[in-house]
Amino acid sequence: MTTFAQAAITGLLLGGVYGLVAMGLSLVFGVMRVVNFAHGEFVLIGMYGTLALYTGLHLNPFVALLIIVPGALLLGAALQQVLISRVTRTTDLRQLLLTLGLSLIIQSLALIIFSPSQRSLPGFAWGSELVRLGPIYVRPAHVVGFVIAVVVTGALALLLTRTDLGRAMRATVDDAEMAESSGVRTNRIYVVGMAIGVCIACIAGAVLITYYPASPNAGQTFLVIAFVAVVLAGLGNVVGAFLGGLMAGLMQQFTASFISVELQDVGLFALFIAVLVLRPNGLFSRKQAA
Repeated sequence: MTTFAQAAITGLLLGGVYGLVAMGLSLVFGVMRVVNFAHGEFVLIGMYGTLALYTGLHLNPFVALLIIVPGALLLGAALQQVLISRVTRTTDLRQLLLTLGLSLIIQSLALIIFSPSQRSLPGFAWGSELVRLGPIYVRPAHVVGFVIAVVVTGALALLLTRTDLGRAMRATVDDAEMAESSGVRTNRIYVVGMAIGVCIACIAGAVLITYYPASPNAGQTFLVIAFVAVVLAGLGNVVGAFLGGLMAGLMQQFTASFISVELQDVGLFALFIAVLVLRPNGLFSRKQAA
């Protein structure tokens, strides 16, 4: 029972951050119908950006979010206007090639600037120390990261359901041409959607670097997990993607605890295949995306 509880708590805490990554990916797809293969590299930017602020300015990584968030919003808006807008309403192949090329460029820059070796936050105890809570142990960084993930998820849900901007985004998802004829500036919505998607990915990266080392190919690991979580939830279901991330974290930890650490991703992909076969629209699919 203790092993089960430990795996469940750790899986939920890690899954919250997986959910963050998945939400950003799902938002971009839901609003613009762009499958962003560079999304993992935006997580990587958040990781390396936080690392640079921690080592250069000695900022606590969670305080560094005050700089990471506005920077990520500007980056996402700029990328949408300069690059992504050129493939927003084109074929999937052009989207794939552009975002894959962007992914390779960011990976190469990370390799040149930070070297291929893994980098972590030197002397940051929250990511390594364990706190005992009864029969289980938790890392403070996991707990803070999960709280940040829940807050971001709640804020995004409120934005999408309770604001004029959110309603405009959902109208664009349903029918961009009809939204335009009703006065919605869809190009502006695309910029906002991309900015928020990149921002969420960078927030996830800032949280991950507190307990997971950064390397130039680390983004690909989280991109795969994000795709699994998005498929579990249903394409375009932004808040559901957070739940998909929780499921991914739980499956990983249960497999690692009861089968083998080396096979922790096998259980995750087994669940992924089962959902594709039995519920191809996702476990939390609904008629309206986002």
